[in-house]
Amino acid sequence: MSYCGRYEVKIGDQHQAFAVRFDGASLYVQAFLDYMKLHPLGGDRFTISSFPIELIFLRNRAGQVYAVRTKGEYDWDIVGQVLRRVGPAEMR
Repeated sequence: MSYCGRYEVKIGDQHQAFAVRFDGASLYVQAFLDYMKLHPLGGDRFTISSFPIELIFLRNRAGQVYAVRTKGEYDWDIVGQVLRRVGPAEMR
């Protein structure tokens, strides 16, 4: 899946990260919870199950996903940030 990978942003002196994974049926985010299912909104946009957060995946000119922009109304430091894709879905 083109969305799978590890995404990270540095906010102040803290690194914030999450992984997007595919379980064979659905995409999900692994962050402060191990499994937060993604629901497609169309194109490269998804919502996170049970959270008012939208993920918009960004593509380069070659069509490869290189980052994700977060939007929403939730008290999570990454909301409103662009997280760069830094590698496979493995979390450190």
